[in-house]
Amino acid sequence: MERESTVRRLQGDLDVYQANGKPFTTEKSAELFKRNWSLEDTHEVRKSDVAGFILCRLPEACRPSAIQAQQDRLAADPEYQLQERLFKVSEVPGGDAARAATEYEAGDSDLDAFAARVAATGDQLGLFG
Repeated sequence: MERESTVRRLQGDLDVYQANGKPFTTEKSAELFKRNWSLEDTHEVRKSDVAGFILCRLPEACRPSAIQAQQDRLAADPEYQLQERLFKVSEVPGGDAARAATEYEAGDSDLDAFAARVAATGDQLGLFG
């Protein structure tokens, strides 16, 4: 129970130092502390301004778990997958696909119009046949 409360407290701290209040002497010792106290997802090791290394809290969106969750959500989103395929085709020189991508990103057209223009460009350039 005491360990859990210490871990929660450390995970909330902006900067984590050694128990004596000084930076960690080596990067390896800071990494070991981070691993031993379950701070892998909440903190990163950074070089101290003075000397040594400290653990700095990561913003929520930069945490490995948040990045992985975002990647998982995108991988499961069929509309996102379609957009990615369309943007790849729109990078091929020639035709109207690059302009269609720019207009779609600017909000000047919807996904269906973007897809239709990319398909027409792909047909013109013989990409799909």
